Amino acid sequence: AQETVRLFPDNAYALASLIRFLTLVGNEEQGLQLVDRLQSMPLRNLDHLVCSLQTYALLGLDEMLLEAWRKAEPEVVFDDAHKEALCLHLAAVAASRLGQFGPARRDWTKALEICPTLTEAAENLEDCDRPIGQRHGAWPFDVSFWVSRQFIDQTVKKVDRSGRRAEYRRQLQQLLQERPALLPLFTLM
Repeated sequence: AQETVRLFPDNAYALASLIRFLTLVGNEEQGLQLVDRLQSMPLRNLDHLVCSLQTYALLGLDEMLLEAWRKAEPEVVFDDAHKEALCLHLAAVAASRLGQFGPARRDWTKALEICPTLTEAAENLEDCDRPIGQRHGAWPFDVSFWVSRQFIDQTVKKVDRSGRRAEYRRQLQQLLQERPALLPLFTLM
């Protein structure tokens, strides 16, 4: 990604990917240093927009995400329903985390009209409609975005079989030893 950014300095997709990579390998500070550059880039391409919004969501930069969405929405050609719905979902998450629940509900509803199979939008909308004390809070990505569903299912089976807290702790430690790249995710969640 660094080489692509060097060769194509105006490629928002490559820059956003580099920021995400740096963050996920534990170099969040280095990734954050590139955010201003990403923020200054025009996002007229749908793939560049999606990747940039995902990056802002990962970093919890909700105001930047909403600003990028507002600037790009009128200019981008939405030729992929899933990607358009994903953009709306990420904007809704950012709005919700900023306490803007009305716009968040509107965007999740619109996302589901465009792409009814976007489960993250459906689950977040359902969560947003719960009484405040029963909400989990908005989340941009399902855990399967980070880890394969098969791996999650295998880990859950192992932990469920034991039913003991010590076994759960041991399984989690084993998971992090086998996949140390997951450790930065825990700090981001």
